[in-house]
Amino acid sequence: MSDVAAPQSDPQIASSITEREARAAVVVLQEVASTYNGYITYAGLKNQVAELTRRPTNQLTNSWADRVLHRVIELCEEGGLPRLTALVVRGSDGGVGAGFNEILLRAGRDRIDDPQQLEVVAAEERLICYRRFCLDVPDDAEPMLTREYKDHISPRPRPESRERPVCGTCGYELPATGICDACD
Repeated sequence: MSDVAAPQSDPQIASSITEREARAAVVVLQEVASTYNGYITYAGLKNQVAELTRRPTNQLTNSWADRVLHRVIELCEEGGLPRLTALVVRGSDGGVGAGFNEILLRAGRDRIDDPQQLEVVAAEERLICYRRFCLDVPDDAEPMLTREYKDHISPRPRPESRERPVCGTCGYELPATGICDACD
């Protein structure tokens, strides 16, 4: 029986696999939260859970994350844990996925459609996680966006290209000396 087919063929097996993966994800996310300003990509979480459970999966990361993180949200609520799924971000831009709104809705908060505001709320939730699991969070710590997300919303300016002087006779670019090698 293949890894992908098993969850589809037997709901009990699928539920058991999801439960085991979600519990492993909680362990991984608690470890991530033990590092101030730590976070993990969806793919990184999937890989670490596969290592921990000794059960690699061929399932697409998005499908895997939807299934497992939904259960992680429930486990956090049941166990009185902070919202650990705020630590999981996209590899492409360091932002939380659209599913992060599920946390807000479950907490009785409104859905946030503005991506930047959603990231601010996720940063607040990450700080709560660090305060719970990390021993060296500064007393004056502020919620912080991920480095990748900050770069995404305000890309670093490219260095301006300088126009280099050219020789008035032949049009070649002049070397640092300012004397044309071709016309000299």
